[in-house]
Amino acid sequence: IKTRVLKWTFGVEVAHEWVKGKDKKKRRTPEGLVYTFEMLAQRGTRVDVNKKFSKTFYPVRPNQVAIAFKIFTTKALSGKYCDGMKHIGTLKVSIDGTNCPIEFSLTFGKMEFTATAINKKTKQVYPDATFELEVS
Repeated sequence: IKTRVLKWTFGVEVAHEWVKGKDKKKRRTPEGLVYTFEMLAQRGTRVDVNKKFSKTFYPVRPNQVAIAFKIFTTKALSGKYCDGMKHIGTLKVSIDGTNCPIEFSLTFGKMEFTATAINKKTKQVYPDATFELEVS
């Protein structure tokens, strides 16, 4: 296998501060956050083996000590929220406050994909998590 066409859209659930007039009130958590879907790779995309899709994320709170990257898939081409999507795994990383950019990436192999996180400030690479791709 040299290339494949993605059968699902892949992304992570991200938190951001609730914004009046922009976000629905019913989506606001007691902590004042809203959780949304951030797409990394879209269904239908032709992907070479070992192709990496990545984005940089920042902690929401100054006292935050960890980020949990919850990975979701959907048959839809996109999505705003993770409702109805399939949660396929989580990669947790320790951090040291809000000024700590974390590059999160998904790399697609022959029969699997790997989730990786790198602290862009310290260059620390967190342990990878590997997931098998369903072939049917």
